[in-house]
Amino acid sequence: MKKIVIGIFFACISVSFIQAQEVETVSKSYNFYIDPNIEMPTEFIQKYVLDSIQIWQKKGRYERTAEYKQRVTEENRKSLAKELTKNAEKAYIAKYYNGTIKFELRDYDADNESFLLSNKVFGDIVVPVARDKAENFEKQFRVDNSKTEYFVEGDIVKIKKIPFISDGEIFWYDNSKSATFAATQINVQLPTLELDLSPDEYQESQQQITQKQITVGRSDVDLNIPSTANINSDFFAVIIANEDYRREAPVPFAINDGRIFREYCINTLGIPKTQIHLIENATLNDLRHEISWISSVMETQKGKANIIFYYAGHGIPNESTKKAYLLPTDGFSADFSTGYALEDIYIQLGKLPAQSITYFIDACFSGSKREEGMLASARGVSIKVKESILVGNAVAFTATSNEQTAYPYYEKGHGLFTYFLLKKLQETKGDVTYEELGKYISEQVSQKSVIVNSKLQSPSIKANTLLQDKWKKWTLK
Repeated sequence: MKKIVIGIFFACISVSFIQAQEVETVSKSYNFYIDPNIEMPTEFIQKYVLDSIQIWQKKGRYERTAEYKQRVTEENRKSLAKELTKNAEKAYIAKYYNGTIKFELRDYDADNESFLLSNKVFGDIVVPVARDKAENFEKQFRVDNSKTEYFVEGDIVKIKKIPFISDGEIFWYDNSKSATFAATQINVQLPTLELDLSPDEYQESQQQITQKQITVGRSDVDLNIPSTANINSDFFAVIIANEDYRREAPVPFAINDGRIFREYCINTLGIPKTQIHLIENATLNDLRHEISWISSVMETQKGKANIIFYYAGHGIPNESTKKAYLLPTDGFSADFSTGYALEDIYIQLGKLPAQSITYFIDACFSGSKREEGMLASARGVSIKVKESILVGNAVAFTATSNEQTAYPYYEKGHGLFTYFLLKKLQETKGDVTYEELGKYISEQVSQKSVIVNSKLQSPSIKANTLLQDKWKKWTLK
């Protein structure tokens, strides 16, 4: 009986997620946050339905046997389970999702007349707003939470409809309707304008305007992400994507780096979602918390699990000791004590009982930005930091060598290092050895950086010397 009811339950809560079919659409790019302090929808709904069915199946004290047989049939039970599932979804949403939702306004796409808005829990959504109303919308929009509708998909609660009010007019986000937002990046390079002027006459010059590149929509590695049916339950990942700093220049595309790397971890490498922590714009306490989380996990796995630690963001040097530090978004580039020493992370994770520890560090530690120039506190001279010693069964893929800069790849919307990391995972469907992966990233980044940035960027890969050559045959699957 229990299996039958569970089967009914899962069939009933399957909801189609319909959104725009254009590749530029970002309405699907949810980055869902699951609160560990509340029960999962599947658990809540299953218990609600089963408990109600158990009560319904009991014979009433004054109910005749013939009446009971007529009432309690397989057909009636299926019909009741379907109705109870809908009621359970509503009860779950009413219990946990009846508060105020706030959205942060991101960018406006004038071509498709739509705004991109973001929420920590529900991710990115696209709201159609006519161009002549966009400016007022940006200045004074508010959310009408009283009319927000939700639906449950597996263990995720999603927004079905939500109204945004501006100047008395309602602008709807509707999950069932197509909405397109294309993030366009335009790099324009103009040649020197030369004017030939003489005392007697004005000669009109010829002005040439060229566009270096225009990128519309999502990169090739953001689309067609390979999928695997295998569950890679032995891997756990911490992904830190620091883009928006409080006191420093932003790191272009760092959040996109982290989000898409997470998608590859789930779809291509087969790592369960619950075993991946993605933290965007992490503070120092966020970093400490994630190191603590992965440490606790490893203690329970008894040496049978693997760690992936990915970081995209600023790095800073300690000018006195030449040590490298990851810079949290609330840190000061002038004060290394507000950072997290890379050496400390290597030591803390390296001491854990893990089969392997893999670091992907898309940052530089010379004091420079991902773009041209230096961080606010840097002295204008790149610092060559000391190499941090790896501890345990560890291998580190890093974006740069010595005092180089980790550059962005504007055309692709990623850090140069991360783009080619994702590209190799896409091409191989994740079936690639560490030796092959390191060689590919190093060659491709070095070649492309000279072409698109006119600067050298040489990624490195190193392993704990105690591993000798064993690490070269490791894979992420």
